[in-house]
Amino acid sequence: MKSPKLYWLVATMSLGVITSLSQASVILHNTGTTSGWSRLLVEHKGSVTTVSSPTYKGSTAIKCTQIHDSSYSGRYHSECITDNGYTPGQMRFYGFAFMLPSNWQFVNQGYNISQWEADFSNTGCDDFSPRP
Repeated sequence: MKSPKLYWLVATMSLGVITSLSQASVILHNTGTTSGWSRLLVEHKGSVTTVSSPTYKGSTAIKCTQIHDSSYSGRYHSECITDNGYTPGQMRFYGFAFMLPSNWQFVNQGYNISQWEADFSNTGCDDFSPRP
């Protein structure tokens, strides 16, 4: 079996904070570009690019890829990261869309298409936990 080439497409990513039931403000709204993020993380044979097709509700989308390498035992991360995700006591809402291409190869293995983590180093818990 061919090794899978992982794709995920983030078309719209919005972070919002609710200050009351009647008022909200947008902290991060990205309609499919690699600009505006705190940083991009690409490991091994991965990539993070802006593409014009396919898209969702806009003219661009973010394409994150990873190519499996059987001789590699490290991490496979291709990510757009925001450092302003949450502080204890806040109420925030997150949303995104993703697409698997029609030629996606399913294998008996788990994948993460999104990762939410937090820095708990000042609490005595494991740093950057929990991870799904």
